[in-house]
Amino acid sequence: MIQAVLTIDDGPSAITPDMMAFLSHNGITPVMFMIGAQLEQFFDIAVQAVRMGAVASNHGYSHTIFDKMDLAEALSEISRQEKLLKRLYAVAVTEAVYARGMCPMLWDTPGDQYDRLLCEFWDKKFLEEMFAIPGKYLNR
Repeated sequence: MIQAVLTIDDGPSAITPDMMAFLSHNGITPVMFMIGAQLEQFFDIAVQAVRMGAVASNHGYSHTIFDKMDLAEALSEISRQEKLLKRLYAVAVTEAVYARGMCPMLWDTPGDQYDRLLCEFWDKKFLEEMFAIPGKYLNR
């Protein structure tokens, strides 16, 4: 049997929900190479895509051509997007837990979100997103 992997570049976007509905209906799990700037703009759409089975991957933050960057710029581009992808997966998984009627009693953050010595979150947006999730699933 021949198998293939469908990759989708440059998302997420406004058409991602329709695309994911079609792919999910047909049993296709895409690998989506997401751009950080797009991910920030369409974060909720990306969360839904991951919850529907898409595998989110790193396509850089701004889709700049890496051949035209020095190593430090390229690493920064990748790292910046990697932080967004960690946040994406943390939100998608937490929403999936609440959607199933469960409430996580113990919760740990992805690697670099929380400074355990100072007891504070580095990314305030991440914290807002995490605390907003339970409210979406009350009375279900």
